[in-house]
Amino acid sequence: HAFVDCHSLKSAFIPKTLLSLDNPFPGCKSLTGINVDPDNPNYKSRDGVLFSKNGELLVCYPSGKYSETYTIPGNVQYLDNFCFRFSNIKNLVFADAFDPKGFPDAPAFYYCDSIKTLTIGPKIKSLAPFGAWAAKGYGLEKLIVRNNEPPVLDTFLYNNEYASLMEVGKTQVIVPKNTGAKYRADSVWCKFESIDAGCKRAP
Repeated sequence: HAFVDCHSLKSAFIPKTLLSLDNPFPGCKSLTGINVDPDNPNYKSRDGVLFSKNGELLVCYPSGKYSETYTIPGNVQYLDNFCFRFSNIKNLVFADAFDPKGFPDAPAFYYCDSIKTLTIGPKIKSLAPFGAWAAKGYGLEKLIVRNNEPPVLDTFLYNNEYASLMEVGKTQVIVPKNTGAKYRADSVWCKFESIDAGCKRAP
Protein backbone atom coordinates (compact mmCIF):
# COMPACT_ATOMS: atom_id res chain seq x y z
CA HIS A 1 0.00 0.00 0.00
CA ALA A 2 2.57 2.54 -1.19
CA PHE A 3 0.27 5.58 -1.07
CA VAL A 4 -2.04 4.64 1.80
CA ASP A 5 -3.91 7.69 3.16
CA CYS A 6 -2.04 10.06 0.82
CA HIS A 7 -4.81 12.66 0.89
CA SER A 8 -3.12 15.10 -1.53
CA LEU A 9 -3.02 12.57 -4.39
CA LYS A 10 -5.66 13.53 -6.98
CA SER A 11 -4.93 11.24 -9.92
CA ALA A 12 -2.82 8.20 -10.70
CA PHE A 13 -1.43 6.53 -13.80
CA ILE A 14 -0.34 2.91 -14.06
CA PRO A 15 2.30 2.47 -16.82
CA LYS A 16 2.56 -0.61 -18.99
CA THR A 17 5.72 -1.66 -17.14
CA LEU A 18 3.99 -2.00 -13.74
CA LEU A 19 2.93 -5.63 -13.76
CA SER A 20 2.11 -6.38 -10.12
CA LEU A 21 0.57 -4.32 -7.32
CA ASP A 22 -1.49 -4.72 -4.15
CA ASN A 23 -3.96 -1.82 -4.04
CA PRO A 24 -1.45 1.02 -3.57
CA PHE A 25 -4.10 3.73 -3.03
CA PRO A 26 -6.32 2.85 -0.02
CA GLY A 27 -7.72 5.88 1.78
CA CYS A 28 -6.47 8.49 -0.74
CA LYS A 29 -9.44 10.79 -0.17
CA SER A 30 -8.65 13.21 -3.03
CA LEU A 31 -8.03 10.52 -5.64
CA THR A 32 -10.78 10.81 -8.27
CA GLY A 33 -9.50 8.47 -10.94
CA ILE A 34 -6.90 5.85 -11.82
CA ASN A 35 -5.79 5.56 -15.43
CA VAL A 36 -3.87 2.66 -16.95
CA ASP A 37 -1.73 2.43 -20.06
CA PRO A 38 -3.82 0.37 -22.50
CA ASP A 39 -0.71 -1.70 -23.24
CA ASN A 40 -0.45 -2.88 -19.64
CA PRO A 41 -1.03 -6.67 -19.82
CA ASN A 42 -2.30 -7.07 -16.23
CA TYR A 43 -4.44 -4.05 -15.36
CA LYS A 44 -7.08 -1.78 -16.84
CA SER A 45 -9.17 1.21 -15.84
CA ARG A 46 -12.93 1.41 -16.20
CA ASP A 47 -14.44 4.83 -15.45
CA GLY A 48 -11.44 5.58 -13.25
CA VAL A 49 -11.75 2.35 -11.23
CA LEU A 50 -8.77 -0.03 -11.24
CA PHE A 51 -9.33 -3.66 -12.26
CA SER A 52 -7.24 -6.62 -13.29
CA LYS A 53 -7.03 -6.96 -17.06
CA ASN A 54 -9.64 -9.74 -17.15
CA GLY A 55 -11.95 -7.74 -14.88
CA GLU A 56 -12.19 -10.46 -12.23
CA LEU A 57 -10.35 -8.46 -9.52
CA LEU A 58 -11.50 -5.01 -8.42
CA VAL A 59 -8.25 -3.50 -7.17
CA CYS A 60 -9.26 0.00 -6.10
CA TYR A 61 -12.24 2.33 -6.24
CA PRO A 62 -10.76 5.86 -5.86
CA SER A 63 -11.85 7.31 -2.53
CA GLY A 64 -12.40 10.79 -4.01
CA LYS A 65 -14.61 9.58 -6.87
CA TYR A 66 -18.23 10.39 -6.00
CA SER A 67 -21.00 8.11 -7.21
CA GLU A 68 -24.67 8.36 -6.34
CA THR A 69 -24.85 4.67 -7.29
CA TYR A 70 -22.03 2.31 -8.18
CA THR A 71 -22.67 -1.22 -9.42
CA ILE A 72 -19.88 -3.74 -9.04
CA PRO A 73 -19.72 -5.55 -12.40
CA GLY A 74 -21.01 -9.09 -12.46
CA ASN A 75 -17.76 -10.55 -13.80
CA VAL A 76 -15.85 -9.40 -10.69
CA GLN A 77 -14.96 -12.39 -8.53
CA TYR A 78 -12.43 -10.93 -6.10
CA LEU A 79 -12.08 -7.71 -4.11
CA ASP A 80 -8.65 -6.40 -3.17
CA ASN A 81 -7.64 -5.29 0.33
CA PHE A 82 -9.26 -1.99 1.34
CA CYS A 83 -10.50 -1.48 -2.23
CA PHE A 84 -13.44 0.67 -1.05
CA ARG A 85 -11.74 2.32 1.93
CA PHE A 86 -13.22 5.81 2.55
CA SER A 87 -15.16 5.45 -0.70
CA ASN A 88 -17.49 8.30 -1.66
CA ILE A 89 -20.45 6.21 -2.78
CA LYS A 90 -24.03 6.62 -1.59
CA ASN A 91 -25.59 3.45 -3.01
CA LEU A 92 -23.47 0.35 -3.62
CA VAL A 93 -24.91 -2.46 -5.73
CA PHE A 94 -23.56 -5.96 -6.29
CA ALA A 95 -24.82 -7.15 -9.67
CA ASP A 96 -26.97 -10.28 -9.63
CA ALA A 97 -24.23 -12.07 -11.57
CA PHE A 98 -21.61 -11.26 -8.90
CA ASP A 99 -20.42 -14.65 -7.62
CA PRO A 100 -17.53 -14.06 -5.18
CA LYS A 101 -14.69 -16.57 -5.33
CA GLY A 102 -12.78 -14.88 -2.53
CA PHE A 103 -12.71 -11.87 -0.27
CA PRO A 104 -9.57 -10.02 0.88
CA ASP A 105 -7.70 -10.65 4.10
CA ALA A 106 -8.16 -6.98 5.02
CA PRO A 107 -11.73 -5.66 4.85
CA ALA A 108 -12.66 -4.21 1.49
CA PHE A 109 -15.21 -1.85 3.04
CA TYR A 110 -13.22 -0.35 5.90
CA TYR A 111 -14.57 3.08 6.94
CA CYS A 112 -17.24 3.24 4.24
CA ASP A 113 -19.51 5.57 6.17
CA SER A 114 -20.80 7.34 3.04
CA ILE A 115 -22.60 4.21 1.81
CA LYS A 116 -26.19 4.33 3.01
CA THR A 117 -27.81 1.69 0.80
CA LEU A 118 -26.31 -1.70 -0.04
CA THR A 119 -27.86 -4.10 -2.55
CA ILE A 120 -26.52 -7.65 -2.64
CA GLY A 121 -27.21 -10.17 -5.37
CA PRO A 122 -28.59 -13.70 -4.99
CA LYS A 123 -25.20 -15.41 -5.27
CA ILE A 124 -23.85 -13.84 -2.07
CA LYS A 125 -24.55 -16.50 0.55
CA SER A 126 -22.88 -14.85 3.54
CA LEU A 127 -22.44 -11.29 4.80
CA ALA A 128 -19.50 -12.24 7.02
CA PRO A 129 -16.91 -10.73 4.60
CA PHE A 130 -18.52 -7.30 5.08
CA GLY A 131 -17.10 -7.02 8.60
CA ALA A 132 -15.41 -3.80 9.77
CA TRP A 133 -17.66 -1.86 7.41
CA ALA A 134 -17.43 1.38 9.32
CA ALA A 135 -16.23 3.01 12.48
CA LYS A 136 -18.42 3.00 15.56
CA GLY A 137 -21.51 5.11 15.05
CA TYR A 138 -21.96 4.44 11.35
CA GLY A 139 -24.22 1.97 9.63
CA LEU A 140 -26.43 1.29 6.65
CA GLU A 141 -29.82 2.94 6.37
CA LYS A 142 -31.09 0.33 3.93
CA LEU A 143 -30.02 -3.20 3.00
CA ILE A 144 -31.63 -4.74 -0.09
CA VAL A 145 -31.14 -8.51 -0.22
CA ARG A 146 -31.91 -10.15 -3.58
CA ASN A 147 -31.52 -13.63 -2.13
CA ASN A 148 -34.50 -15.94 -1.73
CA GLU A 149 -32.74 -17.69 1.15
CA PRO A 150 -31.49 -15.65 4.14
CA PRO A 151 -27.69 -15.21 3.84
CA VAL A 152 -25.49 -16.04 6.81
CA LEU A 153 -25.32 -13.02 9.11
CA ASP A 154 -22.64 -12.85 11.80
CA THR A 155 -23.47 -10.89 14.96
CA PHE A 156 -20.28 -8.87 14.40
CA LEU A 157 -22.08 -7.09 11.58
CA TYR A 158 -24.94 -5.66 13.59
CA ASN A 159 -24.05 -5.82 17.26
CA ASN A 160 -20.42 -4.80 17.60
CA GLU A 161 -19.05 -2.02 19.80
CA TYR A 162 -16.46 -0.89 17.27
CA ALA A 163 -17.70 -1.70 13.77
CA SER A 164 -21.21 -2.41 12.56
CA LEU A 165 -22.68 -2.88 9.13
CA MET A 166 -26.22 -2.43 10.39
CA GLU A 167 -28.26 -1.49 13.43
CA VAL A 168 -31.23 -3.66 14.32
CA GLY A 169 -33.39 -0.67 15.21
CA LYS A 170 -32.42 1.60 12.32
CA THR A 171 -31.46 -0.36 9.21
CA GLN A 172 -34.36 -1.11 6.88
CA VAL A 173 -34.03 -4.58 5.36
CA ILE A 174 -35.79 -5.23 2.06
CA VAL A 175 -36.01 -8.83 0.87
CA PRO A 176 -37.62 -10.52 -2.16
CA LYS A 177 -41.39 -10.81 -2.39
CA ASN A 178 -42.90 -13.79 -0.59
CA THR A 179 -39.73 -14.38 1.47
CA GLY A 180 -40.49 -12.08 4.41
CA ALA A 181 -41.76 -14.88 6.62
CA LYS A 182 -38.60 -16.90 5.98
CA TYR A 183 -36.36 -14.01 7.00
CA ARG A 184 -38.46 -13.20 10.08
CA ALA A 185 -38.24 -16.86 11.14
CA ASP A 186 -34.44 -16.83 10.92
CA SER A 187 -32.79 -16.75 14.36
CA VAL A 188 -30.58 -13.77 13.42
CA TRP A 189 -32.52 -11.83 10.79
CA CYS A 190 -35.58 -11.78 13.06
CA LYS A 191 -33.78 -9.31 15.31
CA PHE A 192 -34.24 -6.54 12.75
CA GLU A 193 -37.30 -4.42 13.44
CA SER A 194 -37.91 -3.51 9.80
CA ILE A 195 -38.04 -6.34 7.23
CA ASP A 196 -40.05 -5.55 4.12
CA ALA A 197 -40.68 -8.07 1.35
CA GLY A 198 -40.73 -5.75 -1.61
CA CYS A 199 -37.83 -6.25 -3.98
CA LYS A 200 -37.83 -8.43 -7.10
CA ARG A 201 -37.29 -12.12 -6.49
CA ALA A 202 -34.03 -13.61 -7.65
CA PRO A 203 -34.29 -15.97 -10.64
